Amino acid sequence: MARVELSNSVVKRHQLPKLCMRCGAPATIHLDQTFKWVPPWVYFTLLAGPVVLALFILIGVTRMQISVPLCEAHKDHWKTRKLLLWSSTLIAILFICGGRYISGEEFNFPYLLPGFVLFLVAIIVSTVTHYTAIRASNIRDHGITLTGVSEAFAEAARRAGPANYRYAAGGDLF
Repeated sequence: MARVELSNSVVKRHQLPKLCMRCGAPATIHLDQTFKWVPPWVYFTLLAGPVVLALFILIGVTRMQISVPLCEAHKDHWKTRKLLLWSSTLIAILFICGGRYISGEEFNFPYLLPGFVLFLVAIIVSTVTHYTAIRASNIRDHGITLTGVSEAFAEAARRAGPANYRYAAGGDLF
């Protein structure tokens, strides 16, 4: 997957290539998607505690809404990922609560083990769905950098005009 930087003017004027951002096929729909980005330094505030981290994430998050071109096959790109994430987390919580209820004790390892294993699976699902999705890797005053877009979309964006786009196939922007 490639990375592309889009200027604010291109995003606001809906001048994105008419290709699916995910696979590069001709786009059939445009889906409004809000991308969020938190500066990496914010995560060092975890050392001060989870409450401080949550506060800095709320303060430091930057958002940008884009009308994303997608094909019919990828119209549920983010919906499917959210469904996987929430369902795996909910199943893990249900198993942990069910294990506690069945055992009748605060902590009975054999009954709680499946819930904790499923919780680890939920963390893995969360990580995989995040890193395989189209996501913002940076949002600045002048534009947004998207990671996980198709090579064809990124190439079309590059050909459309270097003043509006910057392109990199997996590597650094140039």
